[in-house]
Amino acid sequence: LLNVGMTPAVREALARESGDPRFAADTWLRFVRGYAAIVLGVPEDQASHAAMHDGTPASMLAAADRVQALADRFGGIPADPVAQVLEGIRAVFRSWGCDRARVFREREGIDGGLGTAATVQAMVFGNLDDRSGTGVAFTRDPSTGARGAFGDYLARAQGEDVVAGTHAVSGLDALREQLPEVYGELLRHLDRLERRYRDMCDVEFTVMAGRLYILQTRIGRRSPLAAVRIAVDMAEDPSFPLSRAEAVARVGAE
Repeated sequence: LLNVGMTPAVREALARESGDPRFAADTWLRFVRGYAAIVLGVPEDQASHAAMHDGTPASMLAAADRVQALADRFGGIPADPVAQVLEGIRAVFRSWGCDRARVFREREGIDGGLGTAATVQAMVFGNLDDRSGTGVAFTRDPSTGARGAFGDYLARAQGEDVVAGTHAVSGLDALREQLPEVYGELLRHLDRLERRYRDMCDVEFTVMAGRLYILQTRIGRRSPLAAVRIAVDMAEDPSFPLSRAEAVARVGAE
């Protein structure tokens, strides 16, 4: 759930400070649509229809008004930012019991009694300007295990645009062409994370006004072929902190 804390006053302040009314309107629309769907349970098809716009700030604001009117039928979006945060946290807790989560736990062998947690963190805006964007990167190819960064990037976008499959994305080469210095910094972080976790990592990142932010990382899912190749490559690399015995045990666990 992105952009929590947005209000009309915050939207206007964003427009003034950034000098870009379109950015402010886009961020506001993203918030009301996300809150309506994730927290209030507004059906996705209804939210998508209400949120249609032509890309202009006025059209985005009109779409946000339609989404808000729809959200009012499901309980409404609080005007108080603290209330928005608290309701967002409650939505995370409720998601633990949804059908999709139960099916995932059964497939992965996760104990349903563990419970879940919510993370609240400051926003950075990949939709700010032409030197901004968002992406997901793997430290190696998750299909083949080949060395080298692999992933997706979308300029002037926020995280859900990449992971939800709703937008056509580009590979990391698009970031290298747009912001080569940021691309180089990302590669250095990917190498450091892989060596810290001693495994292939899945990393989410945002670029805002030419500055890179690493949002989160986790051990990446990979194909059986990739699992073997990655384990062999790491075990045979004298500079990598993974023993042959650990590599064999990891492949067996996969």
